[in-house]
Amino acid sequence: DMRKFGKLVVVPFEPWHLDWIDFSEDATRSLAAVLQDMPNHARLLSTVSKAYTGLHGGKVIASVGLVPWWDGMAELWMYLGKDALIQKKQGIKALRWFMAHVIKEMNLHRIQAVVKTDFKKGHRFAEFFGFKSEGNMPKYSVYKEDFTRYSKII
Repeated sequence: DMRKFGKLVVVPFEPWHLDWIDFSEDATRSLAAVLQDMPNHARLLSTVSKAYTGLHGGKVIASVGLVPWWDGMAELWMYLGKDALIQKKQGIKALRWFMAHVIKEMNLHRIQAVVKTDFKKGHRFAEFFGFKSEGNMPKYSVYKEDFTRYSKII
């Protein structure tokens, strides 16, 4: 089920993909608890979600998926490497394809996601894709960081 968007290649997610993402220093700090147990976390994501990985020049630059909570509702997860925006236009096309494809396949009426409160690019990204803020989530992470809940109603 491989897809090409210019030089960006999108393939079904496999657990080892997360081991190959080159995270920024800030992302590495925020993900420290997850990164300690990444093999188990990645294996879990591969079993419970519909997910894909973006490759550029053979490098894993991003993985994204939707975990169903119940019929019609799923939680979006994304792991973006520091080169995730290297093919910005193709990445947007790929994400639009992913959203349309998986929304239809999973018959979703709601998608929700969380964005770290101080991650400005993440908020712009969520809003660009039609997600609306549902409010602040204080001390949401293991490190007691604040996040914002977003949802997209289909």
